[in-house]
Amino acid sequence: MWKNFGLIFLLWLAARFAYQMDFVHFAGTLSEQADLHRLRLLAAGLAVAIGLPAVSLLCRMTGGYALFFMIARFFLVLGRFGVCLIALGAVIIRLETGIDPWAGLGMAALPPFLVLAGALTAIHFFDFNYPLRQDIILALVLPLASLLIVYLIPLVG
Repeated sequence: MWKNFGLIFLLWLAARFAYQMDFVHFAGTLSEQADLHRLRLLAAGLAVAIGLPAVSLLCRMTGGYALFFMIARFFLVLGRFGVCLIALGAVIIRLETGIDPWAGLGMAALPPFLVLAGALTAIHFFDFNYPLRQDIILALVLPLASLLIVYLIPLVG
């Protein structure tokens, strides 16, 4: 998880200082694109959340689970990064612009959570000893902390 934080921080540094990115314009574009492609994003997230465990069960029955375990791990890393990106990106946009990104994203913020849930389910089919509780708690606590920070920033200052 700390790798994700570091990568997102480096992306913010590059966008802010190297490219002098206008975060107000970025937040507006992000909100417009989220509204425009909301159903496509949800459909892709649901396809991964349902398809990944289904294919993992088929691979488990046929014995070809070594390759698919790596694919499930890839989607797990991708889901973790997506959750971190949304949570930390919301705080960064709120600090940079004063705009509430959670209100603009709405249901478009759901696909990384669906990908993470599908990957955790698929990995659980392969490895019953995988620490699911840790990933689930982290996936829920990070966005809730981000929401809390985003809504407390105007109250604090």
